[in-house]
Amino acid sequence: MTDELKETNSPKPLLDDNKLSVNDVTPKKSDLINNKQALLQSAETKERETVKTKGPNKSAKPVNKGNMLGEELEFRAKRLLFHMGYLPKTNIMVRTSLDENAEAITDLDVYGIYIHKDFREKKVWVDCKAGAAKPLERISWMKGIRETINVDDVLFIKQGIRSSVKQYARQNGIQILELRQLDKLEEDYRINKHNWIGSWNPKLLSGILKSFTSISLPSNAKYKKIGAFISNEYWAIDVYTRVKKCITALREISNLPIDAMNSSEKIATKWALYEVTSLFTLAVLNICKELYYLNEQDRYDALYEGLLSGGMSVSKRAEVVNAAYRLAFEMVKAQNPQFIAPDTSKLTNMKPPSYFDSLLELINRIVHNPIDYYDILRPMDLMLMEYDLQDKVYDYELLNKLFTNFEGNERALKTFFYYLTRILGVPSSYFQLISK
Repeated sequence: MTDELKETNSPKPLLDDNKLSVNDVTPKKSDLINNKQALLQSAETKERETVKTKGPNKSAKPVNKGNMLGEELEFRAKRLLFHMGYLPKTNIMVRTSLDENAEAITDLDVYGIYIHKDFREKKVWVDCKAGAAKPLERISWMKGIRETINVDDVLFIKQGIRSSVKQYARQNGIQILELRQLDKLEEDYRINKHNWIGSWNPKLLSGILKSFTSISLPSNAKYKKIGAFISNEYWAIDVYTRVKKCITALREISNLPIDAMNSSEKIATKWALYEVTSLFTLAVLNICKELYYLNEQDRYDALYEGLLSGGMSVSKRAEVVNAAYRLAFEMVKAQNPQFIAPDTSKLTNMKPPSYFDSLLELINRIVHNPIDYYDILRPMDLMLMEYDLQDKVYDYELLNKLFTNFEGNERALKTFFYYLTRILGVPSSYFQLISK
């Protein structure tokens, strides 16, 4: 109860003190209870009326303080991973399967990917708990999730954990990070605590996925489908299928009626395009990891088969298709004995997608120049989410300070953006690096 309410609802004397008898100044117990209830009801009524009259107060403390503190902690963790060299991601949902009606297991607070110079990757999951939680139960639960998502390291940010519990966590491959140590790491990496930019800007990006999947221009189905791909499906499929589905998603987002949207819908749609751009780049780098030590011909063959087959080999896929054709022809011939089945070898002559040659050229450029490409995800993330998303001019002083090889990264980014615009048809206006 606020001071204002206390003052307003303080009981006032009804009679002059000189006129009170002994019995008058000795209140009954029932009267005290009734007065207390009346005061509480009056205070609650005033608070509701104040909210209705003044509307939301942005400077006021959030109603659900625990959730807000938890979200801020997630953005802090995301910012820290970025400065440690990881590409940090949020909005990742782990589900029981890719089926539409699959059950959600959990969402990952922060997921970081570190790319080495030979394109190998290291993955870390950060679980943040600002409110109450039972550490031992949480750690046991995290062990199971770690095996499901196959990460290298797990960090658990939680305050007030006993030393014995920390030791148990370490024995199970989980590192405990308390808030004091988080403060120290931010100092070590020279992070300005008040600097919320890029993809760790909660003011701009809090709830952005939900905002995108809520758009209904002209209908909502496509937005939900793309949102599900970003948050769940991408992380559960092989790298070659990731590339193909990212290309499909980029083309679909490019054709959305962005000119008919309001400002917040435009921001959410641009965010989705930039998020899929980042995911596409990550998938291409993952393919480079698989093909890095191969010669030119073996690289060609591996990419060819990967794009054709996805998770199934070309020979196995052809075998399945041939079996299906034979069954269909037998059923037709049973009804029409004169039917002559065509040659199935011509029917199963699968071809790679039209962008195969250009993608192979892009991959060859990357593996022949790893220094410029292996760490482009972080500058891409900052440039797209901080500058392109908000139509701001690049701060080259900051970019050169954060990235030791930014000149080479910039050349590599132009190559990727040109590929997206010239080969895949994404409007160049989305990328100021090549549009101005």
